Amino acid sequence: VRENAKLSNENEGLTQRLKLFQNDNDALTKDLDDSRQKCDILEDKCSTLTLEVSKCKSKAHEMEGCLQKAEDAMQELDRGVGIERQRFECKIKELESECNTLASRAAEWEETACNR
Repeated sequence: VRENAKLSNENEGLTQRLKLFQNDNDALTKDLDDSRQKCDILEDKCSTLTLEVSKCKSKAHEMEGCLQKAEDAMQELDRGVGIERQRFECKIKELESECNTLASRAAEWEETACNR
């Protein structure tokens, strides 16, 4: 009878420990499920951000191409303006020379007209 009571007590203790382990296991299983859900959410966010970064890089590359084209066009305009400036400077010098020649002739004619 004693041994039966002893075994019954041990059985009751083991049953209580089993219930505690089951409760711990249930809590750990719930925590694991929560962690998996959070992980899934974070993976979705990460995928979305990766896609957005890829799009941004693509746009940045596209903008760099446009910027390079704009810089090339500005350099071409600068060269064109430089050539036009030189052409106008030459034309101005030619006109100044003609003006000086005409002024000299006018002075000569005026002098000739005054001497008559």
